[in-house]
Amino acid sequence: MLNDNPFLLNTYIKPKYFCGRENETNLLLNFIEKNKSTFIKGEKGIGKSTFLLSTLYKLKKKNKNNLILIDFKKVLDYSNFLDQFIKNASKALNFNNEIDLPNDKSLNLSLSNLHKAIKEKTIFAFDNFDIDDKRTRNKIEDFIEKEIITKGYLYIFTSNSHKLAFNFDKELSLEEIDTKEYKNFIKKHFKTSNIKIKSKTIKYIQEICKNDITSIQKLCFRLWENKKNIDTNLVNKTIEDIIIEHESDYLTVKNLLSLYQWKLLTAIARKDITDQFTSSNFIKKYSLNAPSSVKTATNALLEKGIIIKNSNGNYFVKDTFLQLWIKETLKN
Repeated sequence: MLNDNPFLLNTYIKPKYFCGRENETNLLLNFIEKNKSTFIKGEKGIGKSTFLLSTLYKLKKKNKNNLILIDFKKVLDYSNFLDQFIKNASKALNFNNEIDLPNDKSLNLSLSNLHKAIKEKTIFAFDNFDIDDKRTRNKIEDFIEKEIITKGYLYIFTSNSHKLAFNFDKELSLEEIDTKEYKNFIKKHFKTSNIKIKSKTIKYIQEICKNDITSIQKLCFRLWENKKNIDTNLVNKTIEDIIIEHESDYLTVKNLLSLYQWKLLTAIARKDITDQFTSSNFIKKYSLNAPSSVKTATNALLEKGIIIKNSNGNYFVKDTFLQLWIKETLKN
């Protein structure tokens, strides 16, 4: 029996620790069955990686398709990508890997062995395809186009970007998990662990985290670790602890932004949620100058994943604890 914390962060173990997305899972399984290349997209932190891993887990239980998975969060550069790609492929397909010899000949031999080893349906899954370095990205895209796409293999991508360089048969957009379903998920796992928590306290957690999955999971992970019955006082104390522990990370975020970007971020943090960025009242209240400057800074914060735009067109700080730290900083 698994004796670990059920509120997992950026990982997947088994279905009981994954909440919802039954319709999306069935859709993706259907796309795979029909050999449709698929682009899974959604805001940063919405749960694309865990959704992909959950679906592939169910797929492996149903059939014996070959699966080659590359997580680009673990990719350092083009050479490292090639190394991971060949090693993961050789393990999945059980072919002779020659990549240890550092030259083009060994790579071509390994790729030749890979293509020969594919006797049945093989799925290439590329998770977190968000590569900042343009040169590295272009080289990896060229490789995937040549060795995967033009060969007619089935491929799946997840990315924070809304558009990638490749053509896809299907796109699957992930939205927020239903709040009621997520509430029941939280309550069930605390109850299973003999930790008491009232429905109103779970609602408080969801509201203070603005239903952000990453923030809720992080908070529930810490609350579960306490092994105490949970009320709003304990929730607030745990939030304070998280903020204190991550203050150096928040200072790094501040130092990486321009003065204007930071000024806009603090304005958003103060307001909690807004769709009034370029309104004269918002600009005047927070001394943000011209609407064009606001738009440029907004796009920069969106690209960095520091703020997000929800389905209602509202913008807010992605990390609940970063926002609360900003608010606390502004008081001092």
